[in-house]
Amino acid sequence: DAFRVVTKTHYDVGKAGGETRVYPLVSMKSNYLSHAGTHTSACGTTAYIGDLSAQGRGYRQSVFVCEPIGHLVTRSIIQSDGVRFVAKRAEPNRDFLASTDTWFRPSSLATGPDGGLYLADMYRLWVEHPKFLPKEIAEKLDWRAGEDRGRVYRIVPTGAKSQPYQAPESIDDAVRLLTEQNGWRQFTGQRLIVEAGFTNAAPRLRELLHHKNPTTRLHAVWSLAGLEQLERNDVLTLAADSNPQVRIAAIRLAERFLEESQVFESVIRAAADSDSRVCLAACIALSKSTKKEEVTRVLCQSVLRHVGDEMFVDGWLSSVGERSGAILSKLASASAFCSDREHGDAALVRNLGMVVGCRAKMDEVATVIDLLSATGANPAWWEIPMIDGLAIGLRRHSGSRLSIQHLIAKPPIELQHSVTRLQESLAHYQKIASDRKQSVETRRETIALLAHQPFEDSVAAFRELLKFDQPTEIQQSCFDAMVASRSSNVAEVLLEAWPDLAPSVRGVATAELLRRTDSTRKALAAMKSGRIDAKTLGIDQRVRLLKHANADIRAQATLLFGGAVSSDRRQIASKYEAALAMECSATRGADVFRRVCANCHRVNGEGQETGPDLSDSANRSKLALLHDILDPNSKVEPRYLAQNILTSDGTIYRGLVSSETADAVVISMAGGKQATVNRDDIDSMKVDTVSLMPEGIEKDVTRQQMADLLEYLTRPARRSSTDNAGI
Repeated sequence: DAFRVVTKTHYDVGKAGGETRVYPLVSMKSNYLSHAGTHTSACGTTAYIGDLSAQGRGYRQSVFVCEPIGHLVTRSIIQSDGVRFVAKRAEPNRDFLASTDTWFRPSSLATGPDGGLYLADMYRLWVEHPKFLPKEIAEKLDWRAGEDRGRVYRIVPTGAKSQPYQAPESIDDAVRLLTEQNGWRQFTGQRLIVEAGFTNAAPRLRELLHHKNPTTRLHAVWSLAGLEQLERNDVLTLAADSNPQVRIAAIRLAERFLEESQVFESVIRAAADSDSRVCLAACIALSKSTKKEEVTRVLCQSVLRHVGDEMFVDGWLSSVGERSGAILSKLASASAFCSDREHGDAALVRNLGMVVGCRAKMDEVATVIDLLSATGANPAWWEIPMIDGLAIGLRRHSGSRLSIQHLIAKPPIELQHSVTRLQESLAHYQKIASDRKQSVETRRETIALLAHQPFEDSVAAFRELLKFDQPTEIQQSCFDAMVASRSSNVAEVLLEAWPDLAPSVRGVATAELLRRTDSTRKALAAMKSGRIDAKTLGIDQRVRLLKHANADIRAQATLLFGGAVSSDRRQIASKYEAALAMECSATRGADVFRRVCANCHRVNGEGQETGPDLSDSANRSKLALLHDILDPNSKVEPRYLAQNILTSDGTIYRGLVSSETADAVVISMAGGKQATVNRDDIDSMKVDTVSLMPEGIEKDVTRQQMADLLEYLTRPARRSSTDNAGI
C-alpha cells in the first residue's frame, strides 16, 4: 500500500547483537567491532531440508549459521509464533560444532542430494581486512596464508543411511522426486518440470495434491502453477488442507480465481482460520476482490481477532487500500471495540486514519470526520488517534500541501458540513490538555492534537504546558507537539520557557534548536548570554557547530567552545596512551560510558543502538579501543556513515537511514530518536564521508576517565564454560 509507511522492515527471529551467544573452544580474535563470545561474522545461513535425522533430533526445523571468527557453526530451531518466526538454541550452552583449529573458517553450508549437510571451510589464518589493524601491525602479517587450502565436510547423523541420488531421465523420474522426503530432490524435481515445460505431467501432479506428505503437495501445486496448468478445483482442494502452509499456498494461488464464487467463499472462510498466518494470507488475497462490502466486513472481523498482534496488523494494513475509511466506520460501530479500550488498539486507528489522510479523497475524509459527531458529549477513546492519524496522513499527501488547518480554513465542498464538528473536537481536547485534574496519560494523548491546530491558537496552551510545575511527561509531550507543528516560532517559545524545562526536556530541546540555522543562531545567543549553559552540549553537537557550513555560526561556536578539535587524531591518541598504564575502575568507567557514549552505543542492554553494540569488546586490546575512540574516522564501516537530510522548511536531520520507501525515509538519530521524513519534503540528502561518531571526545574525557572507560569496556563477561562438541 503506497499510503502506508512501514518503519520496521524486519525483525529479529533470534536474539541479535550482543545477545547472540556462541561457545568457542578457543579464544575469538577480532580486531574491528569485535563481539567476543557472540556472533561477529555470521554467514552461510542455511535451513536444513534433508531427510536424515538422528533418533530424537529433528533437524528439519533447524537453521545453521557459520561463525568463522569463532571457528564454529551454530544451530537454532525455528518455530512459528503467530505470523512471526522465532528461533531458539538447539542446545543451551553449546554449538552444533566447534574446533580448536584456529585456521578452521566455516563459511558456507548446503543440503546435499544425499541428505547430508555440506560445510565449506575456507581454512585461512586471517579473515580480517588489513585496514582494521594499525598499519605497522598489518604490514607484518601474512594476510593470504591458507589461500591454497580449503576443505569440504559432509556431516550426517551417526548411523544414518542415505540413498544414492540418480539424476532423473524422464518426466516420471522428475515427478517422482516430488514424493521424496529430501527437500533438495523435491526442489530439483519441481525446477526440472517447470523449466522443461512438462505440461503433460499435469495429471500426475494433480494426483500428488492428495499425497500424505505436505511438502509433496506444496511442490505439486506450485509446479502446476509454474506450468500454467492450475485449475480452480486444485485451489479448492488445498484450501481445506490439514497443513497451514499448504492452505497458505492455496490462498495465494486463489487470487487468479477470486471472482469465482466458490473460490471467493473458500478465501472468506480462510480469513477466520485458527492459524493467524492463514488468516493474514486470506486478508491480503481479499484485497484484490471487487466485492467491497463483504470484504470490508471480513477484514474488520479478522483484525478484531488479532488486534494485539503488531506484526499481523502491519500485514493486514497492506490489504485495506481504499477501504480504510469504510473500515474505520465499521470499527466505530463495533461495540466491543468502542466500549473497552483494551479490546481496541490506538495504533490501528491512527494508521487507518493516516491512510485516509494520505489518500486525501475528500468524500472519504468527510466520512471519517463525521464519525466524531456520533460520540456526543462523551467522546470515544478512538477519536484522538483517529484525528491524529488523519492529520499526519494529510501532511504526507503528495498531490498538494494539506493539513487539518488548511481544511478548516478553506474546507472543500465535501467537508462544508463536517469541519464544524472537527473544530469543536479540537477545542474540547485543548481544554483537556491544560486541565490539571485530568490524568497525565489522558492529557498527553490530547496534547498531541495541539500540533494540528494553527500555532497561534495553541501557543498559549504550549506556554502553560511548559511551566516548571508541570510533570516532566507533560513538558515532553508539549515539546513533541510543538515540533510536530513545524512552526518557525517553536524556538522562541522554547527559549522563553528554558528556565522552567526539566533536564531531560532541555536535552531534546537543544537538539531541536540546532536543527535549523535561524534557531541555531538564537540558541548560541542564549548560550552567550548565559540563559543556556553551553557546557550541556554533547561533543557531537559542539563539533557540528564548530564545523558548521555557516561562517557566522562557526565564529560564534569558536568563541563559546574555544576552537575546533585537533585534526591530528593520531597525535591525540598517542598522548592518551598514558591512560593504559593508569590504575582504573570499571565502576567509574560505567559512569563515563553513560555520560559520553550511551547516546549512541549499548553495553549489556544499557544505552542506544544507533551505533555498534559494544557489549562484548572484552577480547579487544585497550590500545585498539583507544585508537578507535579517539580516531573514529581512521576506519569507517559504510553502514555507520551519517546521512544529512535537509528539508524544505530548513530542518536538518543527521543520523543513519534505518529504512526507506518510495515515499519516505526513516532516519535513526543519537539518543534512540527516529524521524520519518517525506521524500517530498527533502531538499537534499547527502552521505557524510566520516563516521557518525564525532571526533573530539578528549574535550569531555580526561586521561583518567579514559582509563576507567577502557576498563569498563574490556571487562570480561560472565559466561558459562560448558564444553562444545569439538572437531
